[in-house]
Amino acid sequence: MGIRNRISPKVKMNPRRPSRLRHERKAHLKRHYGITLHDYDVLLFRANGVCEICGRTEVEVSKRNKRLGVDHDHKNGHVRGLLCSICNRALAFMGDSSDRLRRAANYLDRADLLLTLRHG
Repeated sequence: MGIRNRISPKVKMNPRRPSRLRHERKAHLKRHYGITLHDYDVLLFRANGVCEICGRTEVEVSKRNKRLGVDHDHKNGHVRGLLCSICNRALAFMGDSSDRLRRAANYLDRADLLLTLRHG
């Protein structure tokens, strides 16, 4: 019988208790993005609590209750803002290229115009 099985349930540390989750989040933000929880909260306030691209909360986009993700430039590490997981991945799939994103938007606009002209 291992030590884990001998510890009383009252003594066991709950790995998902709020203080531990907060500590893990704090460490993750600092390690990956160089920001504090306060910095994250400031970004969230500036973004009015929504994704800075689509305007939805993470809860509206995700089946899980996740926070908005920290978007950063992979070349220099600078934090750009907070995005939902869908918009953050969309930027990554487009290579974080504003030119490529503009061309994609123009493509969609042209396709919509053609559909309108064909179907009146």
